[in-house]
Amino acid sequence: MARPLGFSTGSLTAGDFRSALAVLDSTSATAVELSALRESELPALLDALPGLSLTKFGHVSFHAPSALSSYREAELAQLLLERVASRGIAVVVHADIITNADYWKPLKRWLLVENMDKRKSAGRTASELRPILSACAQARLCVDLAHARQVDPTLLETTLILREFARRVGQLHVSELSTQSRHEPLSFAACAALRAVATLIPPDVPAILEFKSDTHEIDSHLKLVSNTLSPALQLIRSAG
Repeated sequence: MARPLGFSTGSLTAGDFRSALAVLDSTSATAVELSALRESELPALLDALPGLSLTKFGHVSFHAPSALSSYREAELAQLLLERVASRGIAVVVHADIITNADYWKPLKRWLLVENMDKRKSAGRTASELRPILSACAQARLCVDLAHARQVDPTLLETTLILREFARRVGQLHVSELSTQSRHEPLSFAACAALRAVATLIPPDVPAILEFKSDTHEIDSHLKLVSNTLSPALQLIRSAG
């Protein structure tokens, strides 16, 4: 099975998911992450969700807000269960906003816990993710490869996460992180890092690109990531 590949709507057109979907409609993308990274973006996206045309995509996920001020954790979890997970759409949730796993358990396999970057105090490493994934026994993991590499540039932590939770990886986030922790297109070094761990990633795990791209460059970015993450290509390179 070919790996589903696509973009986050928030990366392409921040706060304008309809424009992002229109852009992706003319590309080879086979996956999309609907982004409500900011709380203010959540109501409109939830209201629009039932009417969105998503049949082009073999994989659809929904990124929950990354910080809470207007919503209580229990309220957000219930809202995402009723209006997103109930539709068979996986919900990406930052590990550091999960303070009570009981709120999130009802999402079961539709909960994708995302590992954090070095700015956060939780959810960055395999050992910090373990209690959450143990408590939410059916939840899966959204491995942000740029976050893991930033936390440990040696890729040891990336390797530990991918090995320990191999059967529970439900999605990848792919990008480069700037010194300000902003998501950017892949550099040569980032591609080399992806190739180094590619054989640890099942070939059917969807990959979502998390950086801004001009429309005419989207397909080339998708092809680069597809080739970089291809285990078969890595084995050929190793043999050579």
